[in-house]
Amino acid sequence: WPFGLLSFFFLIYFQSDIIMLMYLSGGDFAGIYSAACLLLTVVYLLPGVVYQKYLLPKFHYWANHDQKYFYTFYKTGNFVMLALGMFVMVLLWQYSDRAILIFFGEKYQDAVPIIKVLSIAVPIHLIIMSVGSVLITHDARLKLKYMGIATIVNIVLNFILRPFFEAFGAAVATVASDLILLMLYFHAANNIF
Repeated sequence: WPFGLLSFFFLIYFQSDIIMLMYLSGGDFAGIYSAACLLLTVVYLLPGVVYQKYLLPKFHYWANHDQKYFYTFYKTGNFVMLALGMFVMVLLWQYSDRAILIFFGEKYQDAVPIIKVLSIAVPIHLIIMSVGSVLITHDARLKLKYMGIATIVNIVLNFILRPFFEAFGAAVATVASDLILLMLYFHAANNIF
């Protein structure tokens, strides 16, 4: 059951901004924010598949049979995800206006500042994938608890920031809650190793 709830919490965590904007600010803000989120979903897709489908069985094996290699792979994975995340963040910062124009058209140009804010979360989110892989091998319920905390923080920050900053506030709430989730995951991973 923890694995099913993790997927559910991730869906709430990642989509709550759009839902809140839709019902509390209107469809225009939700559409702009949704375009920015869609671009990030594409960015997160490949690393997510690698970590959650390809490497997950290996992590479980290493966690039970080769703890030293698991720790080495964990540290290397964190570094690779940070480097990849920084590279993608710079690309999004530089070319988000062109990407929005190509994929969504001129009508969605207001999504560019939102993408620039959300791009700050890319290295954070990619490291979350790496650190989260350690938690899933040891205690999925702890990962679920931390995901629940981050979801609540995201929703609360949206209620606070959205009335003043609309979609921009939702983006800031996402970056802040990703940072909190990363800190919680790091704390738990350090206790494992």
